[in-house]
Formats: sequence, C-alpha cells, structure tokens
Amino acid sequence: MRWHQTKQDVPTSGVVIDSTAPVERVVDEILRRCHPDVSTVHLAVRFDVDDEALSRLHARAFDSERPAQVVPWASRLSRHALTWIGAFEDDRLVGFVHACWDGGAHAFLLDAVVDPERQRRGIGRRLVEALVDEVRSAGCEWLHVDYEPHLEPFYRQCGFVSTRAGVLRLQR
Repeated sequence: MRWHQTKQDVPTSGVVIDSTAPVERVVDEILRRCHPDVSTVHLAVRFDVDDEALSRLHARAFDSERPAQVVPWASRLSRHALTWIGAFEDDRLVGFVHACWDGGAHAFLLDAVVDPERQRRGIGRRLVEALVDEVRSAGCEWLHVDYEPHLEPFYRQCGFVSTRAGVLRLQR
C-alpha cells in the first residue's frame, strides 16, 4: 500500500490512497492518522491483573447495562493461560487478550477486547500481533480463534483464515 502527500492530494485529507489496498487497511490508516494518541498506548505482557479493572473493561466493551460483576481473572489466568497482554493508556487498561493452550502445538486466542472509546485505532491489532509473537515463542504451531461473523474482517486482517469447526454447549 502506498500513501503519498503531494500538492495533487485530496485537499481535505492530504492523503492519496492506493486503489488496490484493502478497505480495512485504508480505514485503519486513516483512523491511525486521525488518532495520534494511539502512540501513548503501551502493551504489557503477563502484567499484574486487576480483576475489577478487567471486569469493567469487559462490561463496557460488551455493552453490559448492569454493573460489572468482578471475575477472578488473575487466578484464572495464572492457572490456565499461556500468556496475556494488556493495552494501557497511562495506567488505565484499555485493551486485553489472552491465550490458553494444550501444552504443545495448539493455543487458543480468547477474550480479545478493546474499550469502545478506543476501538478502530489499531489497539486490537497490536494486541493480537503481540499475542501471536508470544504464542509462537512458546513453540506453538497453531493459534485458533472463534469469533462472531462481524469480526471476520478484523481477524482476517490479523492473518487468520476461516476454517470449519464445531462447538458443543455443555451448560445452559
């Protein structure tokens, strides 16, 4: 993808867009340029998890109208996760993702979330890219993810391909 700033550029944006670039990349680049504050977000691997902060983030991101129920994230992650990564703006948790694994070749991306006020700024992609690096470093060969249909473009942009899979609900 090419980005140019010339006198012939569109006057309102100052950016000429490569017409062959995928729409998602174009939108992400425009949003990145419009929101330079993304550079103030830093990622932390295996950070000390604050159960209340992570529970609030999940409640905000998943549009829960009820107060966030505090989930024991720290103990769950320490027992079951290969790794976890938080995105922080100053000291505020604005994004999160983790991976569980089978102790061998397979890991599973879970609970990817970005604060609704910070979405579409590249934070989620940075979290997933960092998680991929961590999982690869652990020796895993495969990283699996399940997602809702509207998230398919995001995960494709992160390098995932769609596969057939099954799920069985164990409790109601």
